[in-house]
Amino acid sequence: MTDNEPSFWVYTCEEGAARLGNKVIKASTLARLARERKVPHTRNGRKVGWTEAQLAQVVEYLATPPPAAPPAPDPPAGEPPPAETPQRRPAAVIDAPTDLRPFDVKRGSRYPPAGT
Repeated sequence: MTDNEPSFWVYTCEEGAARLGNKVIKASTLARLARERKVPHTRNGRKVGWTEAQLAQVVEYLATPPPAAPPAPDPPAGEPPPAETPQRRPAAVIDAPTDLRPFDVKRGSRYPPAGT
């Protein structure tokens, strides 16, 4: 290896996705994993980079099933169970008053009467 060659390559999200096969892992997936800090990656300012070892960790992370959620703890003895979320009540139906009449339109002085 010469002095000018790097000891490792740092790939962009697009280059990393191409190395992994675009059909399997897309560049947007690599960007999302870096943004959510789910897997190790390399940053240079706002730019995200990936080494071969980090790309291997991405594949390992995506191949591992998510951990199962722990079961909900039982409520202590003597306490009632928590109430469920209250349901929304239907909107009330309001009877319209019978003494209403239509609104009379009166033209103001600003606009000339229609037809002139």
